[in-house]
Amino acid sequence: MNLFKDDSGSPVPSSVIPGRESDSPDREETVTGEVKRSATEKAADILTASIAETERKANEQIMALAGNMESFDWKKVKPDVMAKILVKIPYRQKKDEPSYYLTPVQALIFAMEAYRMGLSPLSNQCFFNRDNNKVNATLEGKKAMARDQGYNFGPPKFTELARPWPKGKESIGKVFGLEKDTGFTCTMAIKGFEDRAEYTAWLSEWYVSYSTVWKEKPIHMLQVRAQEKCISSASGVGASEMPSEGDLVPPVAELPEIKVSGGKNGE
Repeated sequence: MNLFKDDSGSPVPSSVIPGRESDSPDREETVTGEVKRSATEKAADILTASIAETERKANEQIMALAGNMESFDWKKVKPDVMAKILVKIPYRQKKDEPSYYLTPVQALIFAMEAYRMGLSPLSNQCFFNRDNNKVNATLEGKKAMARDQGYNFGPPKFTELARPWPKGKESIGKVFGLEKDTGFTCTMAIKGFEDRAEYTAWLSEWYVSYSTVWKEKPIHMLQVRAQEKCISSASGVGASEMPSEGDLVPPVAELPEIKVSGGKNGE
């Protein structure tokens, strides 16, 4: 019952009563000032409860899988069990895009190929390349594979270089405000070998316009590319791999920078 009336005795809508404005078109106010919950709020609560239930079931499935694991050593986890774990892990896409999940077939390929490479699919050593359904090693993974093959690399040394922009690549310079093409030469000593491994990565050759990390950290990415290609050229690890978006945003820590000027091979 509305206790507020106009001069004629007709009820006054609560929406025009001073201090009693409704904050939502589908909310109603009772005579005691209590606000009934809107349909939108009820729907939001239902969605929240549904998400929570989905997460609960997913956690139960993960715990059930853990019961089938014979060891915490990933190499001793059966491929089908590892695949069931991998399909539950959300993977990051490009910026502002939703995460994705591997299909059962992709997860099984990932588990089997990572095992062959000697890299854990649960670590930052490798990732599944959805562009070609292959497994690629990250810089961290390539270091591990090289060590397994007997190649013990020393710390990287970087030398910054500059040259005129190649024809057709001048637009890259406008993105970074650079008059010349920038490159980094990475040289690494290899224990037991007299010669050093060396590779030069140029911005004009490796820059990826749709990659946020390349735009935000071009120097870091050039050094990462130079180092991983230096390792590949010397050891053969991942030499034929084609980079994908995941490879362009490797989940590795910032590289220590060692500035070198002059000398042969940065020495």
